[in-house]
Amino acid sequence: MVLAVLTFSLALTNGTPPVVAQEPATQYVAFRFDDQHVIAVVKDSEMADLGEKISPSAKPAAQYGFPYVDAGPARLAQVAAPIASAKRWIVDVAPGLRVEATAEQVVAGQPSCTEALGVLLTIDPRQQSAFAAQTSLYFVATPALDSISTPTPGASKNIGLASNTLSPDQRQALETLLAGVLTRELPGVQKEAAPDIARMAESTVNYHRSWARARRSVDAGLAKGRGRLTYDLQAFHLEPDAPPLYFVRAEWRVEGRVAFGAALWIRGGPTFAVVDQDLSPARWVRMFEFQGDVGRAQYGLVLNVLDRNGDGWGEILFAHGGYEGFGIQLLERTPTGWVPAGASYSYGC
Repeated sequence: MVLAVLTFSLALTNGTPPVVAQEPATQYVAFRFDDQHVIAVVKDSEMADLGEKISPSAKPAAQYGFPYVDAGPARLAQVAAPIASAKRWIVDVAPGLRVEATAEQVVAGQPSCTEALGVLLTIDPRQQSAFAAQTSLYFVATPALDSISTPTPGASKNIGLASNTLSPDQRQALETLLAGVLTRELPGVQKEAAPDIARMAESTVNYHRSWARARRSVDAGLAKGRGRLTYDLQAFHLEPDAPPLYFVRAEWRVEGRVAFGAALWIRGGPTFAVVDQDLSPARWVRMFEFQGDVGRAQYGLVLNVLDRNGDGWGEILFAHGGYEGFGIQLLERTPTGWVPAGASYSYGC
């Protein structure tokens, strides 16, 4: 269900209770519709038929956005009055870039099996060129509920993308680190999955037993060292006066089948070190529901990096898929790890 897709952000806190990392504010995930408009998603809920045909030509630039229709009076009533009536909005686009926008209308859409309500915003014409020049498709939008000016804070110089090019020695060190993660974490993941696999192996249903045999064969191949590692990484400067952080999606396959997977945050420097990890992909491939197939969205993806208060600690818009859901959440890097920073958007069946 849709709430499950945000578990990675909670795992990243390593059990530390969430702390308030920023000024309390009403913040929403927004996606680029085109180079003049964004939609701030202000409400998502269980599926309810819109009763209107959404034109297939009205597709957003953002993959995780949605075509829209006018929300109409009944749905408009579901949006808090101050949000529905706010005309002026602020959109944080990139470190050091904040633009103003004007609300045009409250809209409705159907991402997957979910109904979503949003506010269609037009970027200030004076800032449309700067907005259009950005490649990011996801942002944070905040209604300006008063007349106070909201200038862009000075972005910290170290916040943003870092080079993801590794030297041969660095790549070898990273792969050695990943091999250590597999050796350390595999026994626990296998032990956790063993009862369900055993239950499937004893099922009276043929394809249940076949799946269990295949799963055990993959694990046997992994134990014999036949796992082939592939990975990709994104590199960021997110902490003051610190080496870059790498978001790494690592996967081991045996004879083409996923045997183990993990999403990790790894600190660079003279040596690499794991600072956060999520083993959900390794667990999911051992669940019958996933049929051994975990897509890239299940590992997660950083959609944008921000520095909304210029404090030297970066924020990310992090996308993460689950079994039948998908979510985007704003997370801030702090001295104690990742903490939720307010804005989120999820959908699913």
